[in-house]
Amino acid sequence: MAHATPERWDRAFNEYLDEEIEVRLPPYPEGEPVFRGREGVEQYIATLREVWSEYRFEPERFLDAGERVVVFARIVGKGRASGVPFELEIAQVWTIHAGRATSLQAYRDRSQALEAAGLREEAAQYCFGREAANPLTLLPRGSLAADGFEPSR
Repeated sequence: MAHATPERWDRAFNEYLDEEIEVRLPPYPEGEPVFRGREGVEQYIATLREVWSEYRFEPERFLDAGERVVVFARIVGKGRASGVPFELEIAQVWTIHAGRATSLQAYRDRSQALEAAGLREEAAQYCFGREAANPLTLLPRGSLAADGFEPSR
């Protein structure tokens, strides 16, 4: 399985990000964090580095939904202040246009990400622990590009 450290993230994705990309994180009580443009992505990564002393993204599955790609992943790391290790199961919906990522919406609930990408039947199947039905393209673990991801898929 490929892992993406912060440095690999920077190298692998910067050229694939649209200059006006919008990154939306799951809502918190104080609101929904939104980062805009490549500078916003850099700000987001800097924020992660402030709170986590180490972390990596472990993509598990990519689901093709036309101009959108649903990514199931884990974030594994250690809190900077506490030193406590953690593992988070996440989902992301990437919108791809002309080979560049124009938006990223993060979700805590994988079924919500599937629904947001227009994959309702698959979301219901996922909730009940069954594999999503074709016609989706499921990329198995270990089939990722050398940099750890295939963002243009």
